[in-house]
Amino acid sequence: MVPIYGWVSSGVFVLMVISLFILFNRYRKNGKKPNTYIIVTLCIVLVTSICFALKAKDEKHRNEITSKIISQGGQVISIVSINKENTPFAKLDNKIAKRKDDYYIVKYTINDEFKIAWFKGDNAFYRDPPTLESEKWIFDK
Repeated sequence: MVPIYGWVSSGVFVLMVISLFILFNRYRKNGKKPNTYIIVTLCIVLVTSICFALKAKDEKHRNEITSKIISQGGQVISIVSINKENTPFAKLDNKIAKRKDDYYIVKYTINDEFKIAWFKGDNAFYRDPPTLESEKWIFDK
């Protein structure tokens, strides 16, 4: 299943490409060069849509982390993005723990006991079958 941020960012990208193609075709037929204002506006919209997609992806991962910890009866203290090399996922096969995925260290409490977990956020635009829950999490014992 494609996540919502994937649909939104790909939809905006397709609209941008179509708009750019139409504008350049229109100006080429009229023998004019595209207006700098139009090009700058399109670039700003493209950058904004990319920022939106990245923010939505991070928010999706943080919501998934919080939901999992709360479902286990815990309370999240902090969620910090971290490099793969600094996690237990670094030892895993690159097919399971890809470099492009997002990795988080999660500090939380359960019954007044401090615990740490690591989470691997899948950044694939589309993955069938989805990443197994057991491959996303490593909990301290």
